[in-house]
Amino acid sequence: MGKAMMSKPSPKRPNLDVLLAKAKEHKVTNEELQEQHKNYVISEMTMGNDADEAAYRSALDRNDKEEIKRLDEEAEERRQRAIKIMNDIGLS
Repeated sequence: MGKAMMSKPSPKRPNLDVLLAKAKEHKVTNEELQEQHKNYVISEMTMGNDADEAAYRSALDRNDKEEIKRLDEEAEERRQRAIKIMNDIGLS
């Protein structure tokens, strides 16, 4: 039977503790939820479909700089299209 791993105690992080306490008190507004939704939609549209993601991953694995650049440009076009759609439907 193996021994349980013992981890060292985390260092004190007073700044983090203050930020966490503030976050627990914060009530999310409708405006914040709308902004989160808009950003989520834009980021999902930017990534494209599964084939786009696979092509990007493959280009990264091969370190194919030209292909990465081309795919980045396509992603930026999708991002701009998503922003336009969000603006057109009034979620800007």
